[in-house]
Amino acid sequence: MIDWIAPALIALIAWWVGHRMGSRRIARRMAAEAELARSELAQRLNELISLQELSTTLSESLDVQNVVANVADHVSRSVAADGTLVAVAKGGESPLRVVVAQGSLSALAGREIKERDAGLIGQAMGLEQTQVALAVGQQKPELVRGFEVGAAAIAPLSAHGVTVGALATVRHDAAPFAAEDQKQLATVAAHAAIVLENARLFDLIRSGKEQWEATFDSLADAVALLDDSNRVRRANRALGILVREPIPALIGRQFPTDVIGESAALSGYLGAVRSSQAPSSTTTRAALPSGTRTLRCTGSALAQAGGDWVVILIEDVTEREAIEAQLIQNEKMAAVGQLVSGVAHELNNPISSIAGLADFLRSKETTPAGELSHLEVIHEQAERAAHIVRSLLSFARKGPAESVDVDLNGVIRSAVALISHELKLRHIELELDLSEPLDAVRGDRHELQQVVLNLLTNAIQAVGDNPPDRARWVRAATSQRSQHIVITISDSGPGIPAELESQIFLPFFTTKQPGEGTGLGLSITYRIVESHKGQLSVARPADGTSQFVVSLPVAGKESPDAAEAASERNGTEPATQTDADNIHILVVEDDPAVRQSLGVTLAGTGFHVQYAGDLTEARTMLAKNSYDIVIAEPRTLSHDLPSLPADLFDHWPELRSRTLLITGDVRLETEQWLARTQCPYLRKPVSAQALRTAVATILQARTSRS
Repeated sequence: MIDWIAPALIALIAWWVGHRMGSRRIARRMAAEAELARSELAQRLNELISLQELSTTLSESLDVQNVVANVADHVSRSVAADGTLVAVAKGGESPLRVVVAQGSLSALAGREIKERDAGLIGQAMGLEQTQVALAVGQQKPELVRGFEVGAAAIAPLSAHGVTVGALATVRHDAAPFAAEDQKQLATVAAHAAIVLENARLFDLIRSGKEQWEATFDSLADAVALLDDSNRVRRANRALGILVREPIPALIGRQFPTDVIGESAALSGYLGAVRSSQAPSSTTTRAALPSGTRTLRCTGSALAQAGGDWVVILIEDVTEREAIEAQLIQNEKMAAVGQLVSGVAHELNNPISSIAGLADFLRSKETTPAGELSHLEVIHEQAERAAHIVRSLLSFARKGPAESVDVDLNGVIRSAVALISHELKLRHIELELDLSEPLDAVRGDRHELQQVVLNLLTNAIQAVGDNPPDRARWVRAATSQRSQHIVITISDSGPGIPAELESQIFLPFFTTKQPGEGTGLGLSITYRIVESHKGQLSVARPADGTSQFVVSLPVAGKESPDAAEAASERNGTEPATQTDADNIHILVVEDDPAVRQSLGVTLAGTGFHVQYAGDLTEARTMLAKNSYDIVIAEPRTLSHDLPSLPADLFDHWPELRSRTLLITGDVRLETEQWLARTQCPYLRKPVSAQALRTAVATILQARTSRS
């Protein structure tokens, strides 16, 4: 038994010893495995912490440069590599650009990588998955064309289905990248891609917002976005300029009350816009810092969360309305011009007869002395009527600019004749102080008359508003200062405020009430004076009245027209050696009174005068008799003016140099036609002196040719 126990005991001891030794091995193995697990867990925790830190860092900025720099730094610290780079495609399109390159890849920093040169980077982006490559013998992979490496791991930067670039790490040797490194690279690339795509989308939104705001602010018309309480939520630069307020100051203000002023019409319009029953636009007048302006407002409803908003476009149409009003006024003036031309033609015949016969009777020796004063009055009043007709015509008729010698005193007298009635109605005293003699100026008499009329009209309107206890006078004066003629228009009105002096010549500037003026009068006057090489200025006398001064250069030399006019004023006429008893004149005129007036004037000079009442009678008399001079009204000869040469001059060519045309037709086309005939002509009413001078000139020219 002892023999059996001993072996059993030995076996038991052996088993126990073996069991103890096995447990220790297991324990050691388990401890090693636990240590490995702890190490891997710590590594994973470090990776997670590192990734969280990276995510936090990346989320702090949407700047691409900062994002890729942080990504490269993180990879360089967490992956065993010789070099790291991040390449990004701008807008997700080729070519790639290396934004950041570190270590052995620093030479590639800033390089653009086209598609054909993309190498492993292009392959990873095309397959949209991480790519690894190792050198095999002497064959090394190309990260990009011409740049070989020993080993490379490239992860595409892909997010939301868009590949925006690539993250690459390389080694000089051919040691492969561990799976953990590849996984780390892919994880970092995924985070970076999301941030880069968000940055790209943010740039798109920001760029769109900037473009919209730039467009919004570049609009020439004012625009405001109003909430459902009509408070301004957005405003563009044009609105700030219009109301002369900074844009931030406009936000939150009530529209229109606190922006452009109270407007019941505009407030009602905004309500109609929200109900979709508004007209296309509405117009209102607003008292703005720049003056009273006419604004056209166009609104459109916008559905917004929490209420109905309105976007409103505000156009300043003050100038447009003024131009439209001026165009309408021009059309009216054109119609007035046509009317006046027709009336003048009819008036000139009787005025010519009255003036001519009165002049004839005054010159007769048999006229009783007691009747001469009556004839003088008749003649003066006929001349006055003729002067008024000519003044009306020169104002209403629009023709090409002239360049003739102009007597400014005559221009002022002509303008005064036009406004004399208004002066009487307003009980305004006119004072004239015209210097004599006065040199002529060179220019367009119609435009210069418009200058005087505009200044006189402004003066009358200023004086018309005077209180009863204030004097009411307008003064026009002329003087010559060296080589300039000066016109001074003064009035006893309230004067021009000093702060407005710099603006009164600007187009459309006016201090008058709406509908009383366009604000163009002084600007047109300034332009006309400037075109005549003159100056227009305003003065403020000490008594508080206003004074406008026009300075114009004198004409360089006396023109033939001026010489002829001077000759007429002096009562002289060209000398002629022709015996009046042998001169035969044919007068062709359909108005009997005018025929009589012309006839007695010429007969009194000793000429033999015969008469024809129409073209047929004139042709019959020309066929039977020889005449030294033909004096004719063109409309009597032919109602179709262009046919007159064929009716008369083509049959008797010698008459072209012997014909004097006298017309009461003052239309511009008639004057142009008269100039083309190359015949001398006079306008009705014709004074006896002017008629005798014209006849003597024709006779003298004929004598010179013979």
